[in-house]
Amino acid sequence: MRHFTQSKKSMLSIYASQNKARALVALSLFLLCAHLHAATVETISVSGARTDSNVVVQLLDTHVGASFDQATWDNDLQRLRNTELFYDVRGEVREDGQARHLTVHARNKFSLIPIFKYKQGGGTSLLNAGAYEVNAFNRLLEAGAQYENMDGNQGGVAWFRHPYFLSRHNHFGAELYVHTINLPLLSPQGQRQAYFGNEERRFNTRLLREWTTGVRAGVG
Repeated sequence: MRHFTQSKKSMLSIYASQNKARALVALSLFLLCAHLHAATVETISVSGARTDSNVVVQLLDTHVGASFDQATWDNDLQRLRNTELFYDVRGEVREDGQARHLTVHARNKFSLIPIFKYKQGGGTSLLNAGAYEVNAFNRLLEAGAQYENMDGNQGGVAWFRHPYFLSRHNHFGAELYVHTINLPLLSPQGQRQAYFGNEERRFNTRLLREWTTGVRAGVG
């Protein structure tokens, strides 16, 4: 009887192992078929935008040759809207068997932004004038300059920003500041006797990386 019980257990173990192997084979075949029948992104084109089409495509997570995912495509279109550099952003998907041909329809907003500000009060006056372009060279690069005059002291700032430096997740920026600040000349008793102009020059750079949606960290 003991021998019969052990044999029965052995047969059950073999049967379970065979079922497990069959299940793994079936799962592998299912995944392989799903991959073979998945829709693939064949082309991505851009229509209506002044921005270089290669730049727009670089901002997308959807890539040519990858499996088409509707959620990823929808997120890509929303990301373009969130830049606030385009309007009338729409996506078009054309099916050709298992191939998907994608088109981004978008129009650029006015990209040259003027700067002008004048303030006077409290014995001081401040004039700021300049402009910046957010689609420089039709590549979504930002470059700008601003002149400053405060009580006759001249200065200004110039800057450059690359919002997709090497990757859509990287943001590079550089600024050059030139300012003249009136600093007080104090007596030994701490009383203001006069003012002298102190010219300040600063050059800053920074590199930020988006690690996840809404979370950025970097250096600079």
